[in-house]
Amino acid sequence: YKTQFELPDNPNGYYLVKERCCRNTLSLNIPQLNELGFVFTADIPDPAIFNSTPVFNEYPSEAYLCVNQEVDIDFVATDSDADSLVFSFEAPLGGSSSPFSPDPLISSSKPWSEILWEPAYSTQNQVGGVAPITIGSETGLITAQPTLQGVFSIAVKVEEYREGILIGTIRRVFQLSSAVCFFDSPSVISTLNGVTDFEFEVGLENCIPITVTDPDIGDQVIVTASSELFDCTIEPSAAFPDAQGDSEIVQDFCWNPSCDNIGQ
Repeated sequence: YKTQFELPDNPNGYYLVKERCCRNTLSLNIPQLNELGFVFTADIPDPAIFNSTPVFNEYPSEAYLCVNQEVDIDFVATDSDADSLVFSFEAPLGGSSSPFSPDPLISSSKPWSEILWEPAYSTQNQVGGVAPITIGSETGLITAQPTLQGVFSIAVKVEEYREGILIGTIRRVFQLSSAVCFFDSPSVISTLNGVTDFEFEVGLENCIPITVTDPDIGDQVIVTASSELFDCTIEPSAAFPDAQGDSEIVQDFCWNPSCDNIGQ
């Protein structure tokens, strides 16, 4: 929803608020009740102060958590006036729409009621885990490592400072899913003693053992060779049969060059 209106100068500034019920019952860290409400609010400085409110970047496409694995999510905001921004967590707000009125015509004023946390969760520990969730106060980078799979409600506050004075506040409240994640590690190709330059003698079969390992135990590895040595462009061609296996393959690269191949 969007609208546009003008506010007269006011040295006290303004705050805008809309309340609405209801939250879904998916979140593990707040009570699973269908009458919990929302408070959407922003603090606006005196319009006489030339100011643009900070804007959150586009919602990250990879905003999800991984069970027992540390994940970083960028929830940064930018400010066109180059004001200083400070990021922190806060408790989700419920206001008078939780549970008294599902859609109040007039929203209540500050202070608003906060949603209570489920046991073991708090404003500074919103998703649980051995290491509590953190947010970079200057970067907005969220780091979390939950131990449970599910959905968590999270609230982020951005305070806007100019010359050390707080002039505005915006908030983002959202849900993050936590899943069992599987990450793929790249295979590693190695040779004996890590040597990568070889000299081949003419008229002799020269073989180099090549080892391919994959850190993800159980992953199937398939090794093929592709170059002019293997497509009959260069004669005699080299031998490096295709191979496949689980986690590790040891395969010899062999070539018996002729005098015509000197320098190749």
